[in-house]
Amino acid sequence: MKKVLLTSVFLLFAFGVALAEYAGVVEGFTAHPDSDAISLDWRSNVESGVRYYAVERSDVKTSDFSQIGTVQATGNYSSYHFKDGHLSFANPSTQSGPTTAQSDLYKYRVRIQYDNEISYSNTAFVTRPSSGVRRTWGMIKEMFH
Repeated sequence: MKKVLLTSVFLLFAFGVALAEYAGVVEGFTAHPDSDAISLDWRSNVESGVRYYAVERSDVKTSDFSQIGTVQATGNYSSYHFKDGHLSFANPSTQSGPTTAQSDLYKYRVRIQYDNEISYSNTAFVTRPSSGVRRTWGMIKEMFH
């Protein structure tokens, strides 16, 4: 009985350590406008078993995320930066142009790819920056409607 109890306690401890190893690798994930792009920043803690980070984006009208790039893991307690400069001027949901303030709102997250598992960072929300060209084009279109 004592041996079974010790074995169970050991297995629970080992399982808990394995889960803790995969939990919370990404810290301080943020997204913010940067000229005509979105800058994403995060830090890692212990990167045991992390192969790479996949950056994913979605607009607020959908729940589907698409991978837009990858960043190689560089080691424990590293800082990472990714710049998303590939936002089109059209609304990604309808491809007919922005119609509401929400059409410029995006969600980002980081998928952490381990050897045999995946996990996700928190989701960061950000509004796409509006360029001078975009504002001017919008004003010209309004004049002819």
